[in-house]
Amino acid sequence: MLVKEALEGQVFSKYFGKKSKTYQYKFRKIAKRANVLELDIEDADVAERVMALRSWNWAGFIFSFYWTFYRKLTIAWVLLAMCICFLVASSYLPEYKIIFGALTIGISFAVAMKGNGILFLHYLNAINNDKPEMCEPSFFRIFLLFFGFFLVVFATGIILSLITA
Repeated sequence: MLVKEALEGQVFSKYFGKKSKTYQYKFRKIAKRANVLELDIEDADVAERVMALRSWNWAGFIFSFYWTFYRKLTIAWVLLAMCICFLVASSYLPEYKIIFGALTIGISFAVAMKGNGILFLHYLNAINNDKPEMCEPSFFRIFLLFFGFFLVVFATGIILSLITA
């Protein structure tokens, strides 16, 4: 299947729901700039060319790893681990809070600059593997994420306080 075919039809609408027109416009723009519209979605050049471009995503900047979990991107787990590490480390090393804050903002910028490209490649991968559920947003996952995040931070804080006491 060609990239331009993947950007059309009901499959795309099913994956992105109400935002399908917005993402269809963004992805078509990315595909044109990367010159991949006529390539097969299995071609390795597609990923390389798409990731070489920047395409700003405000949700990726403001909500960072929450957005990546909402969109079921695999990078979400890495971002979650980094945020937990920064949060815990900044509570035990208060003199470095500014550095950890700057790193967190840097991660948000990186997600925002590459967010649409990452989501586009995730969508193409889901179509290629015939797994449409990979892209459907999940509000339940967001709830579990919030609950799990606070639980992990709380447990990590208790463990570190016991170790340093």
